[in-house]
Amino acid sequence: MKWLFQGIPQDSSNNSYGMLYVKRRIKMENKNILIFIMFFFVFSCALDHVTTTYGITLPTVHEMNPNVRYLIESGFWHGIDLFIISSGVYLVAMATVSKSNAVIDLTARLLSTMGVVRFYAGFHNLYTILQALF
Repeated sequence: MKWLFQGIPQDSSNNSYGMLYVKRRIKMENKNILIFIMFFFVFSCALDHVTTTYGITLPTVHEMNPNVRYLIESGFWHGIDLFIISSGVYLVAMATVSKSNAVIDLTARLLSTMGVVRFYAGFHNLYTILQALF
């Protein structure tokens, strides 16, 4: 953490300012990580959605999740997926406005978990599509 104190005099009169600088720097890094996680979440949702949309057009591929199948048949699937993505972006916006690191950490964990699940689903769909095509 030595690089955090570059350009800040480290005498006894400036210790409080140095500590504020370190806390602010760490908080900004948490927000940057949260924004990266948000982009990963949006990319994962889009990957899952696009591969599912393409996969169900193939004659040998069917949606196995009964809830998603019902949403597709009723026509609500695109809207629900957009709502999920919008909710994730809204959570990030509210967490970055928050001054609590606990809120930022909770939001990051929630979105990264959902992002990993949707990323796995997207690549599983891609694998299924490639198997059906070749």
